[in-house]
Amino acid sequence: MASDRRGSAAPRVAGLCYVAVILLGVAQASLVSSRMPALDDAEAVVAVLVDQSLRFRIGALSDILLYALVLVLAVALYRVVRDVHRPLALGGLVLRSAEGVLGLAVTVVGGVGPLFLLSDSVDADPTSIVPLLAVRESGLDAILILVGVGGALFLYLFFVARLVPRALAVWGILTYVLVFFLGVLRLLVPGFPNSVSGVLFAQGALFELIFGLWLVAKAPEIGSRAAGTGPSVMP
Repeated sequence: MASDRRGSAAPRVAGLCYVAVILLGVAQASLVSSRMPALDDAEAVVAVLVDQSLRFRIGALSDILLYALVLVLAVALYRVVRDVHRPLALGGLVLRSAEGVLGLAVTVVGGVGPLFLLSDSVDADPTSIVPLLAVRESGLDAILILVGVGGALFLYLFFVARLVPRALAVWGILTYVLVFFLGVLRLLVPGFPNSVSGVLFAQGALFELIFGLWLVAKAPEIGSRAAGTGPSVMP
């Protein structure tokens, strides 16, 4: 019984992290992203930051918690699939951990940094604020690339080991492939349509929410299957 609980711990932790990350991401989007003017209007950006300072501070805190949970998620997913194919599992661990580290870095630079420079002063120089916010935007695009590759690696291992329904795993692989290309296009194509990004973000969030809830609900079963897998399950 104790070994069953230990085996189900990693899938359950991963599932809870998925759900928490999505909820924090939605909170950040509603608190910050949806209220931020275009960065080419520096005066408007600074005015919004000063007027709604507390809201943006809460948004920055939400991001810090989100990326800290991504680090926990990476370790939990690795523990679930490490016996399926250790090199690929390590690749997923490295890439999703890099996502968490980069996310924390761009949050400090582009989330906390502007608020620190403002110090609740309406006299802040917009030219010192907007570049930091631009760093955050570009950093988020790079994060999408890491999410896409790392997430696809993990879901591929879930697929070949049959740890979750194959249709769910295939949906996840396709989702992360699209996330990867979204990150690439947002970096390479200036003015990439926000409407396209929004649709893909929503689809990715829906998958991760459902996948997370599945991991929580089926944690003992997934843990038991994972414990019996090995390199032989790889095609």
